[in-house]
Amino acid sequence: MKHFQNQVKDMKLFNNSYAIARTILAISTFITIGFNSMAVLAPLESQASSEYLVPSFFVLGEAIGMNPEIVRYLIILLMVPIMLGYYPRVSGVLHWYICYSIHTYAIVLDGGDQIVTTLTFLLIPLTLLDHRTNHWKPFKQKSFYRNLSFLAFTYVIKIQVMLIYLHAAIGRIKNDEWGEGTALYYFLTDPMLGIANYQEFFMVPILESGLVVILTWSVTLFELLLASALFWKDRFKKYILVAGIVFHLGILLTIGIVTFSITMWAALLLYLYPVQEDIPLIRRKLKYEKQQKMAS
Repeated sequence: MKHFQNQVKDMKLFNNSYAIARTILAISTFITIGFNSMAVLAPLESQASSEYLVPSFFVLGEAIGMNPEIVRYLIILLMVPIMLGYYPRVSGVLHWYICYSIHTYAIVLDGGDQIVTTLTFLLIPLTLLDHRTNHWKPFKQKSFYRNLSFLAFTYVIKIQVMLIYLHAAIGRIKNDEWGEGTALYYFLTDPMLGIANYQEFFMVPILESGLVVILTWSVTLFELLLASALFWKDRFKKYILVAGIVFHLGILLTIGIVTFSITMWAALLLYLYPVQEDIPLIRRKLKYEKQQKMAS
């Protein structure tokens, strides 16, 4: 038992993979609220967002006579320190509340808004454990209970992301068009949700050929592969992480759902990157190379 406690206590957690994921999630929220006016985001008149148990920012603003567009600008200002990673104990809860406010008040067509609301909620226990003034600073305090809690709540997030991919894959298998292998044709040629006009000259011939069956089934199989990655060894998870990022980049470039793709990049980081490792950044690499050069 003592060995286990020391092992957990000595783990290097709260690494920059956690920080990068939080910042990416915040960027996704910032894009949603910053690049869409309330004319786009505002709910239908029949939609009663005030019926939710926890009132949103917008409902509270309306209660004091504040225009929703003013509330939107206030949220934009609040998102700046959240993106920069200041005071995780406060910004973690605040970010979830902002996401919750958008989700319960606006007409949300992008699945990324639902996912970012869930992930920011599940990140709250981790941010409450984070005493730093900024999540980019080194975490020096060692604590068995803090680290054990971090690991426990991190695996809750990992299981949630795994379920997202598993649910998506199973849902596609049950669908007739996905089962037949023709779903990508119908989806990517849809006038509203499909590919852009400039992509048609090279995408349409592929979609009208037998390759569309292979491409359609490859999406389902890849999502099943991502769902299974929870049980892989860390060194293999890094490969599927890169593949997952490229996969969602492809979704971004073809059908243009930007915030969904960005949100899933963060989700994949939380899901697949080893919790005890830092992501090697260019600045750190250059600093290390400079130190090595000076030492020689």
